[in-house]
Amino acid sequence: MLELLTKYWIELDTTDNSWKMIGVTAFTEEDALNLIKKYISNDKNWKIVNIKKDISISELDHNHIIPNIGIPEVRGIWYPKVQ
Repeated sequence: MLELLTKYWIELDTTDNSWKMIGVTAFTEEDALNLIKKYISNDKNWKIVNIKKDISISELDHNHIIPNIGIPEVRGIWYPKVQ
């Protein structure tokens, strides 16, 4: 069975200086969180504040976020651009 990718917009509460807002495309929510653990936050105590599933890119800030995103159509983190 073909797994479809989903765009997630995830807000984190972290104690380190890592990113607080993350855009990620993944197969599942668990997959998205594993990508964040791998590429973004070294803080072992981060907590999820909010997760928006099936986020539309047009909903994001047009002055700051959209000009700084990677490719949201492929699996991976697209905001901030890390891959």
